[in-house]
Amino acid sequence: MADQNVLADMIFSVPDLADSSGSQAPRTVTVGASPFTYRATSRQAIHIVGGTISAASYARGAVVLTVGLLAGGEIFEMNAGDVMTITYLTVPTITVIPR
Repeated sequence: MADQNVLADMIFSVPDLADSSGSQAPRTVTVGASPFTYRATSRQAIHIVGGTISAASYARGAVVLTVGLLAGGEIFEMNAGDVMTITYLTVPTITVIPR
């Protein structure tokens, strides 16, 4: 039975909430010329809001998905290497939320 508890702890471990040494504050990305491409360097989320966006896509490896964006904003979960490409007329605000 003890081995099952160890396995459960490995799979369903609860982070130590008192340990905030790994937490990082969200940061705003400087958006370049359209089409703008953002590549995640670690596991993170990005929040995209505002601007006038005419097209957006999310890529992981060889898979590229067209995505829609709501006027109120969208959050996309990304892993290292994932790419978000945005074509816009007016610049949106992109915020990175480290995980």
